[in-house]
Amino acid sequence: MDMSKLIRGWTMGLDMSLSKRNKGTYEEAGYWRKANQIHAWFVKNVQGGVDDCNEYSVDYDQLLELKALCEEVIKTKNSDLLPPQSGFFFGSTEINEDYYHYLHITIETINKLSPESRYYYSSSW
Repeated sequence: MDMSKLIRGWTMGLDMSLSKRNKGTYEEAGYWRKANQIHAWFVKNVQGGVDDCNEYSVDYDQLLELKALCEEVIKTKNSDLLPPQSGFFFGSTEINEDYYHYLHITIETINKLSPESRYYYSSSW
């Protein structure tokens, strides 16, 4: 049993996923929990500023932009480039170990993706 899927239903909070669709298949390509800085980027750059828990198509090039931004924040320690976002059950807005952990997770996730697939971002809280 995948414990991460079981745990997701236990507590309230910001859950975010990236799905991959390719030739009729659908699979999870990425998952974050309370990574509000990453969510804020998707809302601004993919969802047109609308934070409504719907599913949105994400271009592979957009994901590469997010990866480059995460790398820049890690390198420069300039969190103003990817600021946290407060919200109902969105988690901490502190720039701490968790903030940087999710930047690394985002980079690792995007590194595993392929430009041939179609990607969709969704969130819930």
